[in-house]
Amino acid sequence: MINNNLFRINRPGWANLALRNSRIKDGYLALDRNENQDSILIDQIGTILRTALKVDLLHVSRYMDYYDTYQLLAEHFAVSVDNILITNGCDEAMRLTFEACLNERKSIGYKMPTYRGVVNNSADLTDFVMSDIVGCPAVWYLCSPNNPDGKVTPASEVEKLLIDYPDTMIFLDNTYADYCDESYDYLIKYENIVIGKSFSKSWGLAGARFGVMLSHSNNITQIAKIRPIMSVSSITLQLVNYLLQNYNIIQDSIERNIRGMHHVRKYFGDVVNQPHINHVEIPWTEEFATELHSKKILFGHDQPQGEFGKIRLTTMPIWQFDQIFK
Repeated sequence: MINNNLFRINRPGWANLALRNSRIKDGYLALDRNENQDSILIDQIGTILRTALKVDLLHVSRYMDYYDTYQLLAEHFAVSVDNILITNGCDEAMRLTFEACLNERKSIGYKMPTYRGVVNNSADLTDFVMSDIVGCPAVWYLCSPNNPDGKVTPASEVEKLLIDYPDTMIFLDNTYADYCDESYDYLIKYENIVIGKSFSKSWGLAGARFGVMLSHSNNITQIAKIRPIMSVSSITLQLVNYLLQNYNIIQDSIERNIRGMHHVRKYFGDVVNQPHINHVEIPWTEEFATELHSKKILFGHDQPQGEFGKIRLTTMPIWQFDQIFK
């Protein structure tokens, strides 16, 4: 009864997180999930929830209309409301796109290295393309700035793909948009692109689960038909509305983190990724991994030789990183 493609996906269950969970309870600092570590922003969000929004049981016992949020997002991204779909994080935008475009006869293609969630989110994965687009897959996944190496694909190259492969939907994961100057939003004039935005990283709302899909209005109309109903909580919507209306809070955090991203690289002579993403990857050494464990620091893919032979550490504002690594 279960789709056979699910058996091809290697994703650990919750039981496999037991070790990580025990270490968190033991006081480990979690630098393994690329979350916004900016303590100033974290304190501000807490204050907003307690005072500005005055969150109480009323907000969790009722659904909240998305209308105001759509209006604010349209103004923020300078697009029409018809080009936006609110999602439960960027991964829901990804899943909805895959579900809308894939079937048992169609495939998804993507380049490596990229993060494991791409495979995990595709229950209909039928092909694995290592280099250029071949075989006209239904969806081509592209992450820019890329996770994990931080490389940025020029918008002109993406536009060329859209023109050269009109029958392939390009899903552009733009989670780290705020850490680079390259903008792709104007490309939604083409009908074969979906851009996924996340509020988890620069906005510091990883636990709140909020994302946005930008695309041609024809795509939004159709994909909206299969969206989950009310997949974003009323508290999250209120918080996002407040931050959109007070965007200087987020801008200040972005600036602090970008300065920290450049500063962190001064500690390591041989990092593999560019400063367009909020983590660094350091070549694996047993000595460094042991040192991190001794300091109770969780790092990406905490296992022998890491992933791709790298140790991944989330970056943060300068003073916070210096407190830990000086």
